[in-house]
Amino acid sequence: MELISQISFDTLISFHKQEGQEELAYLTILFTVIIGIIGFLGSAKKIDRSARFLILLFYVGLHFTMVSAFLGSMKVHSALHQEIKIYAENHPHEFSKESPLIEVLKTFEPHNAANMEIAGYVLLVFVVLCILSVGENKFIDSSWLSKKSR
Repeated sequence: MELISQISFDTLISFHKQEGQEELAYLTILFTVIIGIIGFLGSAKKIDRSARFLILLFYVGLHFTMVSAFLGSMKVHSALHQEIKIYAENHPHEFSKESPLIEVLKTFEPHNAANMEIAGYVLLVFVVLCILSVGENKFIDSSWLSKKSR
C-alpha cells in the first residue's frame, strides 16, 4: 500500500493556493515589464541603439529568471496536485457522499510544464523581435511585412 502523507488537507490546499499566487505574481511582473518595454519603444521619439540593446539584455535576463522561477513553482504546484489527489482518494469519508469537490480532486493531474516551457521560449522570441523592431532607430525593419501583405 502507498504511504499516505501526514500533511493535512487544509495545509495541502493552503500550499496549493500559495503556489498559484506565486505563479500569478511571476506572470504579472513579466507581462507588466513586456507591456512597459513595448509601450516605451513604441512611443519614444528617439531611442539610441545602444539603449535598445541594453533593454534587450535586461529583458532576456529577466525573462530567464522569471520563467525558471515560474517553472520551478509549477513543479511544486504539480506535486501538490498529486498529493491532493492521493489525499482525496484515501480520505473519502471526510467529504459528503455525493461531494462534487471530491470527484474533481480525484481527477487532479500535474500541469504540463513542457508546454509552459515552450510558451516561455515563444514569448521570449516575440519580445526580442518587438525590442528589435518597434519604434524609431530599430535594428530590424519590418516594412517588408507591409509590402508583402498588399
